[in-house]
Amino acid sequence: MSERTGSDFLSHIREALQRITAYTETMSSSDFFEDIKTQDAVSRNLEIIGEATKNLAGMRDRLIHQYFGVNLDIVWDVAKKELPQLLLHIRNIEKVLQDEDKKGK
Repeated sequence: MSERTGSDFLSHIREALQRITAYTETMSSSDFFEDIKTQDAVSRNLEIIGEATKNLAGMRDRLIHQYFGVNLDIVWDVAKKELPQLLLHIRNIEKVLQDEDKKGK
């Protein structure tokens, strides 16, 4: 298996962010708090982001180690407020990397 690159990790982050957005875009917070499947899906994708970026390791660790003690208010706020901004940054970084790849070839 080949070694993963920074672009690979960015791709994982972007995909997880897009999934979280898709899962929650039409939900209210009360819908989210009542929908265990969406809670699990969002939490799992936050774990993926945490694995890909050690900057979010604190969130990942809380999700993994607290299991049923996860604060859903925090998960909801991150999903709706923080992650859309992160997705914009990821897309910008990917564009820069693609431009550098084109220049290097």
